[in-house]
Amino acid sequence: MRKNGPVILSWGLLKKQPMKLTQNDIKKWIEKYFPQHKSTTMETLQITKENAIKAYNAGCPDVKNSLSILFGADTFKPKSIMDRVKTFEDACGVLDITPANQVSVTIDGAMNQDAKSIQAYCKLIIIARALNEGWKPNWDNGNEKKYWPWFNMSSSGLSCSGHGCDFSYSSVGSRLCFKNRELAEYAAKQFQDIYRDYFLI
Repeated sequence: MRKNGPVILSWGLLKKQPMKLTQNDIKKWIEKYFPQHKSTTMETLQITKENAIKAYNAGCPDVKNSLSILFGADTFKPKSIMDRVKTFEDACGVLDITPANQVSVTIDGAMNQDAKSIQAYCKLIIIARALNEGWKPNWDNGNEKKYWPWFNMSSSGLSCSGHGCDFSYSSVGSRLCFKNRELAEYAAKQFQDIYRDYFLI
């Protein structure tokens, strides 16, 4: 007879069933083999979507299948990088780096007035790197297009007016180029405040 204590489900036992298990199947299995732990006494396990996705990405095929059954396959479909990177912190998460450790720039003397711009530049590099998902401009390839945001400055401030594109020229340097027009325009609009800190004194 099983001693009192927490119920531990073995997926090894469940895998012996040559069928896909639904939440209802698991509930019935628990009630059959652990009658003293009916649904009325079961505790609710809560997990954030972010942690569920992390478990899915790190899991073996059996784990992925189980999570898909529990939460639905659509939960784990890859999203567009633009859906995943809405903030500087999101970009750091994509690159698996700690935000606070990336822009701690110490500048003294005459360059002190430029500290904000330099920190913004560091942030934009990280954002561009995350959005480009590993792509780097190849300046030896004259057929490869490179894109960057284009801004207008007026009395109302900095505003995105589109994008620039070239094969062998960039007005912003390699680190702030994007692999397509959509990413360049998205970065300009989503991170306009950071671009403003970078460009303006």
